[in-house]
Amino acid sequence: MTYATQVSVILVEHDANARDMAHRALADQAFYVIEASTAAEGLELVASETGPIDLLIANVEIPGGGVRAMAAQIKRMKPGLRILFTSNRNDAELLGSGFDIGYDPLLSKPFSGVELVESVCSTLRLETGSREISKAGLS
Repeated sequence: MTYATQVSVILVEHDANARDMAHRALADQAFYVIEASTAAEGLELVASETGPIDLLIANVEIPGGGVRAMAAQIKRMKPGLRILFTSNRNDAELLGSGFDIGYDPLLSKPFSGVELVESVCSTLRLETGSREISKAGLS
């Protein structure tokens, strides 16, 4: 069972292995995934994308920073966009470092493909169930 017919996601992650795992997990559930490795590249890709983008998944710890500013700009360009941040640190550690995720959800690393898909579905308010996602062979 897939959950995301025609749902577009921009994935901004500097770690190639994490980006590949996330892309595979999402694509296996029929999400359309656009990848970027920096905040600047993510912003550029969104600006050139003519179709709707439903979700931004962004690692808050991308070298060079600018993730929060990128997310704010993308939200202005794509009203209704939802955001899911990822990080190796938890909410309290991020706040202590000066990064405020606001009301957007945070998925702590490491996470599995199943956990990512569940978090994405929750953020987008799509109906899902762990048992069904697991059957897709995600780990």
